[in-house]
Amino acid sequence: MKKRILLISIAVIVAVTFVSCEGDIFQSISDFMGQTGSNVYLDGGVVTVPTENIDALEETLGGTTTDPVTPEQIEDVKDSVEAILESEGETDAAKELLEEPVEDEEIPSDVKGVMEDLEDELGLEEGTLDIEDKGDLAAAILLKNLKDKKAALPADPTDEEKAAFVEEAQLVIEFMKKVSPVGDIDVTTAITDLLAGMFEERSATRGVSDPLFDMEEVLGYAVPVFNMYFNVIDEDDNGTVTSAELKDIVGDYAVLRSTYEDTLGSLSVGDMKLSDLITYASSVIISSNDALIPETVKDGIAPTYPPTDFVTILNLVYQYFIVGGNTEMPSDTDTNWWFIDETMYNEWESTFNSFMEDSDNADILPTLLAISGAIEDNEFITGLLEEFVEDFTGGDE
Repeated sequence: MKKRILLISIAVIVAVTFVSCEGDIFQSISDFMGQTGSNVYLDGGVVTVPTENIDALEETLGGTTTDPVTPEQIEDVKDSVEAILESEGETDAAKELLEEPVEDEEIPSDVKGVMEDLEDELGLEEGTLDIEDKGDLAAAILLKNLKDKKAALPADPTDEEKAAFVEEAQLVIEFMKKVSPVGDIDVTTAITDLLAGMFEERSATRGVSDPLFDMEEVLGYAVPVFNMYFNVIDEDDNGTVTSAELKDIVGDYAVLRSTYEDTLGSLSVGDMKLSDLITYASSVIISSNDALIPETVKDGIAPTYPPTDFVTILNLVYQYFIVGGNTEMPSDTDTNWWFIDETMYNEWESTFNSFMEDSDNADILPTLLAISGAIEDNEFITGLLEEFVEDFTGGDE
């Protein structure tokens, strides 16, 4: 069996799960995904949003110039963030504050060190996770606190200690989901779009064996999932996603990836939602980006085939499938899409295998399984993931 790249595996797992449930699934997607809706009264300005928690967070972030950051300051940031997340409407109002820039001298060296260590862990370029605004600073402080709490866990933590640690991790996750641009990703819509195109195909092929895996099938599953990312990655004046714009979202996803992986060994059933599984898979893909692209593809083959990195592929997908609305594969004569030719399949598979076998990525599969197992009534998806892991680690071709 051909090994699927991680994004496609997750897309198919989610799609098959909902399609197999049948019934009126579209009404229940939001509950299962763990999505939150907006409040029309707040959105319309009918209700005034309180700002005392935002003011408290601003005061704390403005005072984190001690070196190192003190436990009291960490607790102040946590308390303010918790209050903001619990205050209806205040999360949106907080975004404006968190976009305010911070100077380098305002960032404690130990907090900065946490992000530099994370760059090394994920193999990111130096400077990718630089703390540039108050949102970055708050996230880095929360992440530092989580890393410290993880280091302090005993070798065999009690259930109470595990639950307390997961609660710390959930605070970071909710902060990133609701206050950072990552929270603007509409997972429900992406999955609904994915399913809408699959019902007819499923009905037509019921009882028929699955067709051989091909690139057109892959893109059919992948495009709705890719479309989530374009809601949060800004384009320049020419409608192009640039490397600088990708860097902004990589920072948010790197924090999320690290947080989810830190929960390994501590999760219990009910701790996670399906949106956490999608968010974690996305965090791996976005934070890894070019590491998932074969060197041959990134270098190109002169003079015909241009160098093609992650940002280039994002722009190709966006312009051709999202903006252009195309549903068929690009023409064989379009050299911009040379990297999806059948002759490149082995390059992609080899790169994916090397990526997954890298010791820096050893927590990916266990984290996927742990998150899936912590979702209530999720045995079917967990079973599919276990099959994927067995297929990959067993070397089945």
